[in-house]
Amino acid sequence: MPTAAATAARAACALRALPALPAMTSYTNHARLARLACGRRHLAGQAASSRRSRLVILAASVAVSAITLAAAVRIVHAEPSAAASDAAASGRLPKSPLQTLIDDARSHPGIWIWGSNGSALVDPSSSSSSAADPAVEAIPVASLSGQAFRDLALGDNHAAAINERGDLLLWGKQPAETAETAAPASSSLPAVILAGKDLTQVACTSRRVYAVSRSGSLFQIDRSNANKATHIRLPSDAAWGEKIVQVSSGSDHVVAVSNTGAVYTLMCSDNGNKYGQLGLGHKDSKAVSPSTLYRVAKLSGTRCNKAAAGRGHTIVGSTDGRVFAFGLNSVGQLGIGSSKTQTAVVPLEINTIWSAAGNPSDQARPLDAHCTRIAAGGDTTLFVIETPDATQVLACGNGQFGQLGNGAFLQAMHTPTKIKSLSNLCEYDEHRRRVVPIRVSKIAASDSHCAAVLENSTGSGRSAGSRGWFSWLSPSTAVSYGHDLLMWGMNTHLQLNRADGKRGNQPVPGYVLPIQYTSPSVLPAARSDSSEPDADPNMRLQLASAAPTAIGPFKKTHVTEQGIALGDGVSAVYTRIVT
Repeated sequence: MPTAAATAARAACALRALPALPAMTSYTNHARLARLACGRRHLAGQAASSRRSRLVILAASVAVSAITLAAAVRIVHAEPSAAASDAAASGRLPKSPLQTLIDDARSHPGIWIWGSNGSALVDPSSSSSSAADPAVEAIPVASLSGQAFRDLALGDNHAAAINERGDLLLWGKQPAETAETAAPASSSLPAVILAGKDLTQVACTSRRVYAVSRSGSLFQIDRSNANKATHIRLPSDAAWGEKIVQVSSGSDHVVAVSNTGAVYTLMCSDNGNKYGQLGLGHKDSKAVSPSTLYRVAKLSGTRCNKAAAGRGHTIVGSTDGRVFAFGLNSVGQLGIGSSKTQTAVVPLEINTIWSAAGNPSDQARPLDAHCTRIAAGGDTTLFVIETPDATQVLACGNGQFGQLGNGAFLQAMHTPTKIKSLSNLCEYDEHRRRVVPIRVSKIAASDSHCAAVLENSTGSGRSAGSRGWFSWLSPSTAVSYGHDLLMWGMNTHLQLNRADGKRGNQPVPGYVLPIQYTSPSVLPAARSDSSEPDADPNMRLQLASAAPTAIGPFKKTHVTEQGIALGDGVSAVYTRIVT
């Protein structure tokens, strides 16, 4: 057995060994820290290597992109065209043929006219032997080229225009019974017959011209004495400050609207009230003084803002969107839905235009529906009805030449019927990002043919997504298209100038051949039956929308647009001054 001394010695040795344990622990921690530091240096090296790799990849990508872009530029410019060069210089995309047409229209202001030249309206300088030959395509009135006009009207045998100074010009052949005594100023060539009156509107009857001044005065010019203008005054009971703001003419009567919303009618000949078209409650022409304005008393409680006159009937529209009619109703031109009423000597409200089925009824106008435009010509009447979501175009009356636009040739239509190809049209609006209805900005009717101008979109802004430094890669895509013009009805004198090249009457609205403002070779063929291999079925006449235009020898800037005017067997497009 061990002795006590031996046991004590072993315990002392153990106690001496205890201080060495912390030294062992410290060594272990130092080793662990060393290993951790080595790991951090390894990870840092890997991160640096990864960054260097990413930088190399990015540099390679930029180099490849630069090489690709340079190659693309070289390819784009390998075979430059004139249009592409111009587009590159202006920072725009190349223009389409339709855009070129609009540019040409703005750079060639004037009056372009086509159809029958029997009264020397199309070509005032033509000889008598060729006067009856219709113009195959639109030609300019040479002496009026480069000008813009406040208004244009085409009569049965004469045309009248108001130039930018507000002077009245007249041209066309004299009627046979007045040709010998006609004043020189009323020859077939355009000539100023009334100056210094600041005129704004003009209308033509069979033998007279009526013009309205900016101050609201109405002037009458007789073809037998074109140098003399008669001032037609309002009745003595007219309101203080009342003035004429709109005028429309039929064959033998005139209807005018004042700034107070009153409606006035005037008899131009012995037939001027034969059918009660003056709305005075009778058909006695002998009880009416010619060249005198009469207020339509039955409309005194209605504020009106538009009027149209046909051969023997009158249509009036109110500010709240209602429509009234009076006069001849032999073929349904009043649109009241009844064939029993042959004439109406007082205004009748037209309620058939509000019925979805077009049935005659006492249905009141829906709160969200308005008749925004009316037109009358011969024995035909047109209506434009608008709601927030749609536009409807209706027609009634005589349609034997297809002027009802419904695909049929009908002698009479007593109930307004929808022109389907002009109704419920819509398009996508890029600015509002939704589908919107296409409105009708102009409606017109002559004795035998009609026209409508659509308020379709004419362009768009810069491409979406072109932002920041790279916006130069997405140049402006702003375009300048025009408003579509459609025509229908008689085409005997080529007054429709049909885009399909056909010469027959057209019972539905169709496009019109584009006007060749410059060289005919500039534009592709438009006729669908053309033998040209590159014929473009989309080529058609569009009217230039409102834009600043330099007019006249002094290049005075006006805001102009193209307007449309119809006459007996003749049609015209002209540069119209907006402001």
